[in-house]
Amino acid sequence: MAERLLSSNFDIIFLILSLLPTETLLRVQTVCRTWAQVISDPVFIRTHCSLPAPITALLVLRDPFFYNQRDLIPIQEGYKFPSSISDILSSSFEVVSSNHGILCFRHGMVFVVGNPVTSSWSFVRYAHPNFSEYKYHDVALIYEPTISLNFKLVLAWIIFDHSEGNYCIQLHIYSSETCSWTISSLFIEWFVIIGSIYEEIRVMKLEPCKIGGGSVCWIDRFGDLVGYEISTDTCWKTPLPQPCNDAQSECLSSYDNIIYFTKIDDVVAKVWRLEGKDSWVFEGECSSEELRQFVPHPYVYDRARKALLIGDRTNEKLFALHLSSSRLEILSQGVEFPTLFDSTSVAHGNTLAPFRGVETGMDGFARELAH
Repeated sequence: MAERLLSSNFDIIFLILSLLPTETLLRVQTVCRTWAQVISDPVFIRTHCSLPAPITALLVLRDPFFYNQRDLIPIQEGYKFPSSISDILSSSFEVVSSNHGILCFRHGMVFVVGNPVTSSWSFVRYAHPNFSEYKYHDVALIYEPTISLNFKLVLAWIIFDHSEGNYCIQLHIYSSETCSWTISSLFIEWFVIIGSIYEEIRVMKLEPCKIGGGSVCWIDRFGDLVGYEISTDTCWKTPLPQPCNDAQSECLSSYDNIIYFTKIDDVVAKVWRLEGKDSWVFEGECSSEELRQFVPHPYVYDRARKALLIGDRTNEKLFALHLSSSRLEILSQGVEFPTLFDSTSVAHGNTLAPFRGVETGMDGFARELAH
């Protein structure tokens, strides 16, 4: 009966299933074999992944000065992560990046990438030939299921060129499609003037971007957006929509591989979206007098909620500031992660990345790893 119903109303069933959360989709595989075939179809996966889902947790840079440790913090109080996340964290791994519900963990130079909902993981090992000349700085996970079920890892290394006296950035890229590493060209980031440049580069944080089929972006020490396109091995630079002059009121973040720049001025919050390599589109703004009551710090723009996630460092609360209504919604208070509201750390060190939880779209990643 279910088979005949599905055959005669395929488009309707396709639409209904595409709106279900991931956990429900995994359950319906045991209900009807044809349903399982539908949700395993690449077209269905792309449709489901294209739907925006609310961010469920934040990835917090815990110690920007010496070692880029991160905390994974749930947005809603009482939210429980899949047990597979706790299992990996208990094995001395730390979360270092996330994208479309897929997580990347790191322990030394061993990376684990996979789907916490289906407990399917892929191990990636990396050994650099000359650690004395390189300083590991950050990693970004690039994963765009609407295009491909393969992923890429991008590692940022800082290198000192003794002959020219320059500090350069080199990116090392792993592709799950070829199971191999490639190395980018050297890109001069700045000239050495005085002091240790490592004290300056601690603010660098890679954000995944869909430009050119896969890129990473970051803000350099001069306040410009820098991007690297993997397919062409080229860098580009473009000014931010407004100058970076107050580190505690600005943030660069990525949502579904789209780059957003957010800024809070007094009681006004503004959000821009990067289109192409050099064009900023104004996403929206709102004002709230309640912002005067605390020290706000923007974390990330949540496109599903159409809200800016803001931390109150004074009262240790997490808010969602909705652009359409200027409503300030309390997401959690008394969070047991003091680093989220630590005013003594460098503002860029608290850059957060979205984590897409169990209610996100079907990604198909587990099936790829299993086969």
